[in-house]
Amino acid sequence: MSNYQHNISIKTLSLDPEIIIWYASIPQIIESVLHSRSHPDVKQMRNSLFVKNNFLLPFLNSEEIDIINGFKAQKKQMEWMSGRYLVKLMIQSAFLHNTSLEQINIDYLDEGAPFLNSAPEIPISLSHSNN
Repeated sequence: MSNYQHNISIKTLSLDPEIIIWYASIPQIIESVLHSRSHPDVKQMRNSLFVKNNFLLPFLNSEEIDIINGFKAQKKQMEWMSGRYLVKLMIQSAFLHNTSLEQINIDYLDEGAPFLNSAPEIPISLSHSNN
C-alpha cells in the first residue's frame, strides 16, 4: 500500500453500529486525487479523457478508466470518480486493509445495486448530491 495522504475532510455518520456512512466534498476529492496539471476546467462542460498518470495514486483500474472516459459530461465524470474513490477508501479502511484501492472492484447487480467483487458479503451503497 502507498504512503499517500489525502487532503479530504471526510465526515462520518453512524445511525447504527453496523452501518458506516462517509461523506466528503467532491471538489476536495478531485483536488486530492488528480495531479494539478490534470485538474479539469470546472467551466468546461465536455468530458475530459483520463489516463492512469493523471492520478496521484492508482485507484481506478483500466476498466474503470474506460467507464469514466465514456461519460459525455465532465460533471458526471467528477461525480463518478469521487464516489468511487471515497467508497474504495472506506472499504479499504474498514475491511480490506491489505488491498490496494485499484484492486477493490465494484460491480453492479442486474437490478443496479453495487457490490464488491472480492467481498460480496459486504453491502455497499453509493450516492452523490451537488458537491
